Amino acid sequence: MAKNSHRPKKDDAVLGGKNPPPTKGVVLGGIAGVRMRLTSPVVEQRLAAMTEAIAYGEAGLNLVEDAFLQDESPRVKQAALLILWNKKQPWVQQAIKHYVPANRVAWWWLNETEGDIAADSVGGNDGTIKGATPVTMVPGRMPGLGGAAHPDEVNSESYRFVEYVLPQGLGSALQFDGDDYVEIPHGAALNFGVGDFSIGVGVKTRRRGLEVILDKRVETSGSVQGYCLYLHHGRLGLQLADGIESAWTNYDSQCFIADDHWHYLMVTVDRDATDGGRWYVDGFELGNRFNPMGQQGSLNNFKPLRLGQRSDHPSSPGFFQGRMSDVQLFNRSLAAPEILAVYHKVGVKGTRSGFIHK
Repeated sequence: MAKNSHRPKKDDAVLGGKNPPPTKGVVLGGIAGVRMRLTSPVVEQRLAAMTEAIAYGEAGLNLVEDAFLQDESPRVKQAALLILWNKKQPWVQQAIKHYVPANRVAWWWLNETEGDIAADSVGGNDGTIKGATPVTMVPGRMPGLGGAAHPDEVNSESYRFVEYVLPQGLGSALQFDGDDYVEIPHGAALNFGVGDFSIGVGVKTRRRGLEVILDKRVETSGSVQGYCLYLHHGRLGLQLADGIESAWTNYDSQCFIADDHWHYLMVTVDRDATDGGRWYVDGFELGNRFNPMGQQGSLNNFKPLRLGQRSDHPSSPGFFQGRMSDVQLFNRSLAAPEILAVYHKVGVKGTRSGFIHK
């Protein structure tokens, strides 16, 4: 009978992930050794133990789940998610349901129903609403949609919208009419320097010109520097500029978004990888990966962050026209399972059926 060298054995020795193995401190092997290493004060040992745990079937998955729920290290939680996210067991899916990726530096829900403050629920970088108006919907219904005779006619799209903005009650967004924006004053957390980052935002628009979703750049007042997420001819794009010789690069996703339906958009940028730029629409990777390594200098600048308008181009503001919600910034590149977790967190069950390519 052929031997299976990969099958865990009861008496396997767990040697702490050292090479060469240590001569002292050898822990009892098997799943008991894995369990013990998951309590190690050394993060690298806990990470290695999780990788070994999956060879022990559901008992190992239970250990990974415990680490996911209880470990205080964001690295361990992220690694556990990568192991668990595609497992079908209900108890696993329940465990990851409320996962929140680490390193989120800002989150503007844009669910304000009055006043002119757009609150940042994470970092305190509150913005000022300049003209954009709140849009609030009752779950499953669009008030007045059916006219005076049928004011409560069911509207499936408004129900979908509420699902991912505020699952527990009224859902809100901001309506931008083509001359509105939100301005968030410069803050250190909004600069990514030479580091990786991720941006997420919910939008609904039918416009097909130049529509600025989010912008933090020096543009006309000096060497171009910063980042800008935008739509051009309805396609999602990103500009990066590191201030070197005023050079900038536009990256085109080839993802057509301006279909007058709600979409949750995310872009992740690993600036040291040739395919480090990735696009996600409604939780799934889509479009062309891009190489951001031509813009590896600092993106830092002192301009405000603007939603719905260019930060530094008065003569061509690039106003966004449509609706916007749930703007999130992370100062690292999120992995695909984390993107899906973010999308599920804002509510809509992942589906490929709404994707449009043009």
